[in-house]
Amino acid sequence: LVGSEMCIRDRTRAEGNNVYVINPDAGVGQDVNTPAQTVTRRAHNDFESIAVMDLSESYASNAVRAQRGIKLTDDRKSLVVRDEILLKDTSELYWFMHLYSTIDVKIDGNTAILSENGVEMKFEFLSSQPLTLELMEATELPSSPARDSREYANDAYRKLALHGDGLTGELNITVKMTPNIPGVPFS
Repeated sequence: LVGSEMCIRDRTRAEGNNVYVINPDAGVGQDVNTPAQTVTRRAHNDFESIAVMDLSESYASNAVRAQRGIKLTDDRKSLVVRDEILLKDTSELYWFMHLYSTIDVKIDGNTAILSENGVEMKFEFLSSQPLTLELMEATELPSSPARDSREYANDAYRKLALHGDGLTGELNITVKMTPNIPGVPFS
């Protein structure tokens, strides 16, 4: 669908998915003509597991290197997503996590607590460069093509976003997601 009108729609663009966008513009946010991403590391034991993917080809226009690691940790009770990016130039970046709009979100600095029907999930965000945590509507970014009337509304969704501008060099983003197990406070 590259080059078709499907690529301009929010849901098929990087910003419409749980990934990051470097230097958002009218493009789709990643190079969609790259081969399948490569898992460069896999390991597991009884208490944790990890997988790392090399996304460098998908972000080659803006990054020298881009890797995403996903790790089950804390005795497989927490999930960590870590993005390690080496930016080519001074850049703007958005990192997204889409949520149902019915989920209550409380943001305090670099922590967000999501809750729905008495169940809570804590998101802790760490970054090697200054990023701002915010809650956004699940709509296109200002630099993106406008949504047309044939698209479904995204009213059922919102997105947690990290945003930074003027970023340079090595950027590491770590997001730890931990459910609140009844009777056990967040660590």
